[in-house]
Amino acid sequence: MPAAWICYAVISALALTAYNLVFRLAGNVPVLMFLAIANGIGLLIYGVALLFNKSQIVMQDSKTLILAVIVGIMIAASEISLFFMMRHSESGLSIGIPLMNILSLVITALVGWLAFREQLNWQNGLGIALGLLSVWLLTYKTS
Repeated sequence: MPAAWICYAVISALALTAYNLVFRLAGNVPVLMFLAIANGIGLLIYGVALLFNKSQIVMQDSKTLILAVIVGIMIAASEISLFFMMRHSESGLSIGIPLMNILSLVITALVGWLAFREQLNWQNGLGIALGLLSVWLLTYKTS
């Protein structure tokens, strides 16, 4: 049996894949209304989850609230950008989504290493380099 975190990672990847496919299928709909409805449904699901785990309702301090607001703003920016990328790209699903995910992984790894002093070994460095190479390969166009 794989470690629990691996199972959660696979579930998250499958859910994110379905999320990206739905974005592609949405096509030419009003962006803000679509995202408001989708996030409203998500908020309802979180609300039900909180009802079953009441200990999570209390905010520990103002820092937690500020960080939650910042994350909310970043999620909205990411979703709106993703929606417009899918609308304005002929290959958003096959190139845009992998490009976005790889760049996110590379940037996150570099920020972890530079800002939080997380340790990277040579295999991690090679993974980052391959990620950058894959970004170049995904965006390279022959004339």
